Amino acid sequence: MRACDNPFRVQRLSRLAYRLEGTTWEALLARFSALDRRAALVGPEGRGKSTLLDEVGARLVQQGF
Repeated sequence: MRACDNPFRVQRLSRLAYRLEGTTWEALLARFSALDRRAALVGPEGRGKSTLLDEVGARLVQQGF
């Protein structure tokens, strides 16, 4: 179940942006571009993979990808 589908979620939490640690959005998107726009997003359940993917997707749309 995605966090946005949870019937017990708090509306305000779904509006929080993903916070990167140890890098910048520009560096992350540059690496994604250098990998020919192919990457894998892996990690344990509940660690923010879907949130990160939503944020990266929105930023890619802003850049015209």
